[in-house]
Order: sequence, then C-alpha cells, then structure tokens
Amino acid sequence: APTEKEAEAMKRDLAGMNFPRAIEVRSIDGLRSQLQGGPVYTFVNRATGLIRFVQERVDRADGSKWYKPWVMLSDGDWASMEPDGDPPLPLWQPPASSPPKRRIMIHEGAKCATAANGLGSDHPWYEFMSQYEHWGLIGGALAPHLTDLRDLLAVNPTEVIYFCDNDFPGINALKGLSSRWRRPQRNPRCRPSRPATASASSATASRTAAPISPSSTSSTPRAS
Repeated sequence: APTEKEAEAMKRDLAGMNFPRAIEVRSIDGLRSQLQGGPVYTFVNRATGLIRFVQERVDRADGSKWYKPWVMLSDGDWASMEPDGDPPLPLWQPPASSPPKRRIMIHEGAKCATAANGLGSDHPWYEFMSQYEHWGLIGGALAPHLTDLRDLLAVNPTEVIYFCDNDFPGINALKGLSSRWRRPQRNPRCRPSRPATASASSATASRTAAPISPSSTSSTPRAS
C-alpha cells in the first residue's frame, strides 16, 4: 500500500487528468460491427433526442442470457460499460406517445416493456395495457437502487404501476422501487392460473393469457 505521502501525490496527479466520460450520440452505426446479432435496445434521452446507453442481449451456449451494456465515450470509442451517473442506470422508454400518456407501467427490462408497448388489439390484456406507456427497469430485479428515476419524476405521472416478475427477486424489486419512488404505486397480480414465475414478457406473448384489469392490482404502501 502507498504511504500517506505517496497517496497524496497520486491524488494531486489524478486531479489534473481528464478521463473519458460517457456521452450521448445520434446513432449506433459505429457500434454495429461489434454487436453479436442479438436484440439491441437503445435508451434515448427524450430531452435531447440522443442515445445515451445501449443494451445488447447475448445468448450464451448454455442457454443463459446476458445484457451487455454499451456507451460512447468522449474519446470517440464505444465501451462495454454502464453509463456515468449516480445512480447510473436510466429507465428504458419508448418513443414519446402522442398525445403523451401520464400513466406509466414499469416492467423488468426493456424486452418486457417493448412487448407490452407492442400488444395487438386481439390480446386479452390490450384494453387495460394500452392505457399506459410501458417503461423498462434494467439491471435485473436485484438492482432497483441503481435506477435513475429523474425521467419518471419529470413526467410527473398520474399513476405508476410496477409489473414485476412473479418470483422472489421480482417481489423484492417491487419493494426496492417503492422505497425509492416514495409515492403511491400499484402492481398487477395475475390470476392464480398463471405460473408462479409469470412475467409480463411471457404473458404478453400469449394470446391465452388470463385477463388483467385495474381491479386486479394492489396498492403498494407509501415508503416511510
């Protein structure tokens, strides 16, 4: 370990250095040669119209999956890392609807949110789900404390629903998000006929999903 004097000298040297930082970009054309061909989700800053973060789904040979992060750095290179910030992870948002919707439903990940935004009118949940704009919480069910909620605050939604996966990590994420949101929110409860690990993604992909309605949601207490 460095001595106290050496540590102070290193601090002085580092204070004058400019390290690359994450910046926003207009397109991901320069990144495409590094992608592996899986689904790609772009996180757009609605205030600027620029892309601030990219997620690439990578399917491993063992059947597991990984969402690989990408950001553009100020030195002009794409880097596989999460964006700067405290907390660092933005919520995935679809293109702004017209007219704007101020009822927001948050799902576990961009994939689920994309599926929910794309529901067809023949789906049994369409009438209910189409009332909401669907956003995605990234970083996994265990990372709601890493989510930047400022975009959600800027929308000033009239209602927020968190559609967590129906498993232990998902329910814990619901509690974690509620403690940070500090406003009333609700969470859908699928009928018991749904599998114990049902998610919005699996349910929205099915044309035989059990109906869901406002009456099947339960209030999450305001955090203390």
